Amino acid sequence: MLSQKINSHKPPEYILEVFADPTSVKDIVKGILHTIFFHRYFPCIRPTSLDVLNLTLPAISDVELETLIDARVNALVRHHLSSSANSPNGGVRGRIAVQFFEKRRRKVAGGFGAGLVGGGRWFVGGLAGRGVGGVGGGVGGGAGTGEVGAGGIGGGATGMNEEEVCWEVWTVDVTIAMPRTESDRTKVRKAMEKMLQNAAFKIVSVVNKDKDHIPPITTSDANPFPYQIVLNPKLDNWGNKFGLY
Repeated sequence: MLSQKINSHKPPEYILEVFADPTSVKDIVKGILHTIFFHRYFPCIRPTSLDVLNLTLPAISDVELETLIDARVNALVRHHLSSSANSPNGGVRGRIAVQFFEKRRRKVAGGFGAGLVGGGRWFVGGLAGRGVGGVGGGVGGGAGTGEVGAGGIGGGATGMNEEEVCWEVWTVDVTIAMPRTESDRTKVRKAMEKMLQNAAFKIVSVVNKDKDHIPPITTSDANPFPYQIVLNPKLDNWGNKFGLY
């Protein structure tokens, strides 16, 4: 039985803004998602890298995760490129979110359930700490208004006495531009490179600075922190934002 995801408190959320043309948007968004998971994916991995534009980004060689990332990015691009074709100004915005969860014991009636036990906090290193070369970053972005996509969950089902609580959210705001002239294409290319560089540097900065909210590992599961990748999360409130309830 899959555990319920609750909103006992709002987790930290990090916003990354990117700008891309139709030919580069898949590679850019995939590169950002791989960079996030490189620092938040705890099973044993074989590190690799992705060359995106003029940057080299860290990546994970894991078939299941790569398949999920590809599926979510492809769905995002299909939906928004279709919207771009009908947009009067030739541009459209979308959003994709990654959520990480921890497993906790449920509190039972008449007393408190067992709390989290043991386990040190995960040390979050920079890219160099995991042996991967240079990176770069970006801005741009905007809110997505499409339907919420189904979230893919990493890890298995929890027991009846456990629940999964979100402890961190990464939201990627994507603006897809439709350059019409060679001059526009040159400007868009420069903007894409700058925004991707900014996004990658922001990820590295966050994972090296913000560590106190990372839960202790209290399970022997291969993946102690289940995750979801959600398309176009709603913005009304956090409980509905990711279409979980």
